[in-house]
Amino acid sequence: AQENKRTEVQQGDVLLTIVGTIGRCAVVGNLTQPFTLQRSVAVLKPKREIVNSRFLMYTLRGMLIEITSRARGVAQKGIYLKSLKKLTISLPPLPEQQRIVAKLDAAFAEIDKAIQIEEGKNVQIPRLLSNTISTKIQKMMMANGIKPLAEFCELKNGFAFKSNKFRDTGTPVLRISNIQDGSITTDKMVYASQEDYKENLDKYIVKKDALLIAMSGATTGKVGINRSEQDFYLNQRVGMLIPKKSLDRDFLYFFLTTKVNELLNISAGAAQPNLSAKQIREIELPNITLHEQKLFSESLNGLKVEIDLLQCTSAQKIAQLTTLKSAILAQELQPPQSEAA
Repeated sequence: AQENKRTEVQQGDVLLTIVGTIGRCAVVGNLTQPFTLQRSVAVLKPKREIVNSRFLMYTLRGMLIEITSRARGVAQKGIYLKSLKKLTISLPPLPEQQRIVAKLDAAFAEIDKAIQIEEGKNVQIPRLLSNTISTKIQKMMMANGIKPLAEFCELKNGFAFKSNKFRDTGTPVLRISNIQDGSITTDKMVYASQEDYKENLDKYIVKKDALLIAMSGATTGKVGINRSEQDFYLNQRVGMLIPKKSLDRDFLYFFLTTKVNELLNISAGAAQPNLSAKQIREIELPNITLHEQKLFSESLNGLKVEIDLLQCTSAQKIAQLTTLKSAILAQELQPPQSEAA
């Protein structure tokens, strides 16, 4: 392994990540000219007369646990090249290496094809729900006319919490980044306390089943429902939609999921996407009765359950296929011995 700061990368070299996400490796393919990489990647230059580049790559993939165990550091873990050079691998004769590589290449190509199919399903399946909703909504609008959201629903803006007053404990603050995939994610959550503010923060509490919309940033237009028992504070640029008695919450949720791209286009033009309360209130909904809304929501909730099940099944298949690759790799490669590459 060489420190690639001054090492040119050439065809047949094996690259191994040694900082951050450690242990990823690949063989360099055809190049028009040599190049160099960041120091977070080690360049391994196999001695071609004794080791096949792809055999070395597969061997390193099979040693992921041992490689990552050598990582050191607090803020960001990394592997010293000195430690990397002490790794030992089993090195059969070159013809045997080539046989193993050919077998692994063929097996992994089939598995990767199957994984790609399942990943494609995970992209197409949600579109099925979105297309179904859009088609039905358009028919409703043509048959029944439209009304602005303001006639069906109230919109409550969040409070301008100060970042320098965020705490490690207290009431979690719901920010635009916490609205993901139709629900609320608690990743990178921050907290606030009434003790730090003169204003009455009870006015900004988000209860269970509340429907929210991101009004700026990368998630502009996305909606989510607080499906947990947890109460949150509503941060600025997050809107809480409060349906009147004439509007079913689930109907509004499904309707808005089809409007994300449209709302993002409406909000474009500034330094970052920014959706105003006025623009949200002017969104046009089909003018149908509450009973019709509920029937629509019930049918889509049933479809959503089926779609979620399909996605879960697809995710399980991907996990099984990935595990199969690891099993095949372990079966084909010899356990580590003292002979070094």
